[in-house]
Amino acid sequence: MATTQDAPKKGEIVAIPKISSIAGRVAVHADPGRSLWKVLGSGIVFLMALAVVLLPLVLLFLLLRQPDTGPNGLTWVWISLMVITGTLGFLVAYGIVRSVLESDA
Repeated sequence: MATTQDAPKKGEIVAIPKISSIAGRVAVHADPGRSLWKVLGSGIVFLMALAVVLLPLVLLFLLLRQPDTGPNGLTWVWISLMVITGTLGFLVAYGIVRSVLESDA
């Protein structure tokens, strides 16, 4: 319980402690013997994030190359679908890789 003796005197400058942005997180100290697993895990996550972007684009490209898609005049639908899918895949992959890199720090 605070007493009047702990209170600052009139005109005294009091330093207010700053709260860290990660105040609620629990600090986990890395084990130096597991660094190889951390590198392999990060590499696997990076490859999976790359697959999130490339796999739908490859499948859509193969669908676009079908001979019956051109004469209908709906090529713009496939191209716009490729752009939207690539953008969403990139955003998901960026979030996954970013979270893995932040957890390693």
